[in-house]
Amino acid sequence: MSADGLPLRGTPPLFTGLDWKVEKGSRVLLIGANGAGKTTVMKIMAGKHMVEREQCKILGESPFHATDLTSSGRLSYIGGTWQRDIAFAGYNIPLQGDFSALKMIEGIQGVDKARRERLVKVLDIDPAWRMHTVSEGQRRRVQLCIGLLKEFEVLFLDEVTVDLDVLGRADLMNFLREECEQRECTIIYVSVPLPLSLPLPSPCLSSLLHLLLLLLLLDAADALPFPPRRAPQATHIFDGLEAWPTHLAFFADGEMKINEPSSSFPELAEGRLVNLVAA
Repeated sequence: MSADGLPLRGTPPLFTGLDWKVEKGSRVLLIGANGAGKTTVMKIMAGKHMVEREQCKILGESPFHATDLTSSGRLSYIGGTWQRDIAFAGYNIPLQGDFSALKMIEGIQGVDKARRERLVKVLDIDPAWRMHTVSEGQRRRVQLCIGLLKEFEVLFLDEVTVDLDVLGRADLMNFLREECEQRECTIIYVSVPLPLSLPLPSPCLSSLLHLLLLLLLLDAADALPFPPRRAPQATHIFDGLEAWPTHLAFFADGEMKINEPSSSFPELAEGRLVNLVAA
């Protein structure tokens, strides 16, 4: 895959020299700060923003113009939240209603029943959930399930696991790894580190203990008897990701700063992705 874009006439370019190719079967972890342009790139490649036909090709076709890519499920984008603006009610109102999660999931036609049942199990979804009473994390699980029901060839995940707990995220990432290994599909997973002015916990802690320690430190941050050593990232964003990607990409200032195989970064093999990002 490759992507490039041109600015509107008279405006500076959003992207500079962007020439990105992703090989079939790759699992790419794309990281970068807020405002770096990650989501815009994802939406261009997902066919949600129009660019010239030759500027972006997914599976050999322009994703915006070849609408069958998304309608067939071969190209899938899961990002943002289920929200909409409602007159006299407000902006970004969560999509909800007094109906069950099962009704939403079974409303998608042309889906393999075994795959649907497996996704419900992997995402730990209770079919009886009522969508007007679920938590944000539960709503996100249903959103992910619906987005993954059809067998994709290319999948873009744009910061969609931040609402999931550590175990739920691990189950999802294991499922996605199996998808790539068994069907040779391609996944780009977008994440953004969140700065926290807290001391780094020991890297040998388990994911669960790591998260609990962060929460305790957050509650006691104002009472710390010593100044923090530095401002690391919210490490729970990366829990379980060190062994997942085949490639690591870093986006900043409209440019692809890093795009290398995971083997180029020993921090990943050592379970120190947060240290790599903080550096």
